[in-house]
Amino acid sequence: MELKRLLYMCEHPPSDAGGAPLIVHKLLRNYDMQRLDVLCDARQYGFGQSMRRSLLPCRHTTIRNAEGRTELRPRRVFNTLGDNLNVLRIGPIVRAGQRIVTERRIELLFTVPWRCEFALAAYHLSRATGIPLYVFETDDWEAMNPHLAPGMLVRRHHSDVLRHASKLWLISPAMVERYREKFGVEGRFLHHYVDAEVYTRAARERERLSDIGTVKIVYTGAINSMFFDTLRELCALINQGIQTDGRSVALDIYSGRCPQEFLGQHVRYRGFVASHEIPAILASADMTLVGVTFSTHPALVELVSTSIYTKTIDYLAADRPVLIVAPPYSAQANYFRDVATVVDTLDFQRVTDAIAALAREDHAMREQRRRGLEFVRTNHSLATMANVFLRHFRN
Repeated sequence: MELKRLLYMCEHPPSDAGGAPLIVHKLLRNYDMQRLDVLCDARQYGFGQSMRRSLLPCRHTTIRNAEGRTELRPRRVFNTLGDNLNVLRIGPIVRAGQRIVTERRIELLFTVPWRCEFALAAYHLSRATGIPLYVFETDDWEAMNPHLAPGMLVRRHHSDVLRHASKLWLISPAMVERYREKFGVEGRFLHHYVDAEVYTRAARERERLSDIGTVKIVYTGAINSMFFDTLRELCALINQGIQTDGRSVALDIYSGRCPQEFLGQHVRYRGFVASHEIPAILASADMTLVGVTFSTHPALVELVSTSIYTKTIDYLAADRPVLIVAPPYSAQANYFRDVATVVDTLDFQRVTDAIAALAREDHAMREQRRRGLEFVRTNHSLATMANVFLRHFRN
């Protein structure tokens, strides 16, 4: 059946940039590109040559933001100022959407809330035109916008947007339950999907790529407030020097940015990599790492308790042991507990013991990896995605 004419509205265009942009890129990459439009932020559209190469080959329309194309510093000042000024874009975004709806005979609207303006514009456009709105919330929208004008607008309209949505997808089972209680809405769980066979083919090259003298841990993805402080502590531990069965432990970080304070004798920054390069990188790893903040800040607690992270699906698909250091209330720990090794404290001895156990590759660890790969094939494969997602976009 033919796919409906779709307008995707979000600050971030679907791309290899990680997180929500990567999830949506995977979800929409098999869409009919002649029937797909993207309305996004001009700065995000132009961010980085690597990201531009991964944009979907469909029509993009951009809206200029308050800061222009240059990242002004200090970020703590100009980001806050820009976020407040950007709420003035809601009207222009709605008008741009109306032009696209008319010119392209749009039948569906789809948004992933990030900052406040594009999702709110999609909501107002849906109400004005009667076109159904699909919403996919990948992080708690209010927790992502706790301050000033964006926070006020999100808190005022969050419930309205969720209840107006013709289809609502949420990033974790914990968020589905939380939003059922908080907003009285029934969302569906949706997350990251991969072609597991691409990862297992790369894993067959592991013997050629690995270093028998080093236990290599790999971390991929963003280093934002949900990960920063725990990664800082783990990097400090690894730089002190960890030995397991005569092998030294090292950490390689693949990300768009890495704080200099993380780096040292045993922690190296390898730069940003596109998603198609991830399987080969993971094939060279002895284990993989997800470190989630233990901060008690209310907004971060809310985010951590409802968010799970795309990188974990990649790690499991690559048939690599996964170490998760996260608080016991985190959605990450609860969702992946049966297929990963979870340390729910920053106690360095427990972390060191977990690394040693994962490096031994005994029967229990091999069985955990087997369960992890089967978990991906059953719940996060491209075939599963087509059944739970794209069927809703067909006439």
